[in-house]
Amino acid sequence: MIKVKMKKSKNKVILQASGHAMQAPKGQDIVCAAFSMLWQHTAYNCDGVEEYQDGQIDRLTIPLGAENNIALCRAFHRSVEVLASQYPDNLEFDYEQE
Repeated sequence: MIKVKMKKSKNKVILQASGHAMQAPKGQDIVCAAFSMLWQHTAYNCDGVEEYQDGQIDRLTIPLGAENNIALCRAFHRSVEVLASQYPDNLEFDYEQE
């Protein structure tokens, strides 16, 4: 299962993800493919992103100073919620707002 955490504060959003959807064999998993594209789209299009990767957990810290970042984080939030509702056995989403 992919486990995604999104923590929003006044100045930043922290996204954390780990795991594999296990919906299909690696390379054929549509849930992993969909989530990977959402993650990459957000990481590559936000300004000032700090990335952390250790092979098991990926984390993005996104500053909310730019309007573009706010819009992309909202879109990520909505899209991951939809994906998690469609594939509840493969993706878990946890959202926290400070």
